[in-house]
This record gives sequence, C-alpha cells and structure tokens, in this order.
Amino acid sequence: MTEKRESVLFCWSGGKDSAMALHVLRQQSDVHVAALLTTVTEGYERISMHGVRRLGFRCRKCESRRSA
Repeated sequence: MTEKRESVLFCWSGGKDSAMALHVLRQQSDVHVAALLTTVTEGYERISMHGVRRLGFRCRKCESRRSA
C-alpha cells in the first residue's frame, strides 16, 4: 500500500534556522515541500527577515524549465 505524501507550503525567512528546518522537513518520507513562501520588502526588493536580495535566489525547477 502506497502512502500519500502531504504537500506543504514552507515559510522561508532566508536564515540558517529556516534552511535547517527545510532540510529536516525534506528528509521526511511523508511530506512534500510544494513551495516556499517569503515576504519581500517593497522598494528594497529584499527578504524582510534577513535582508537577502530577492535576485539572490531562484527556483531550481523554474531554472530547469527555462533551459529546456
């Protein structure tokens, strides 16, 4: 019998704790991280929690689709 994986939306802050939590969550066999959610400041284009520039990160799936 195949177990269905629960899809979740992960709130991403851009910090090390968020990265560690995402890593641990992705190790779970019953969970699928469907998307990451973050907030970006208007005007500065940075992730609100840690000030990481919005242009500094991209979705790997999106990148692989573009090159196909």
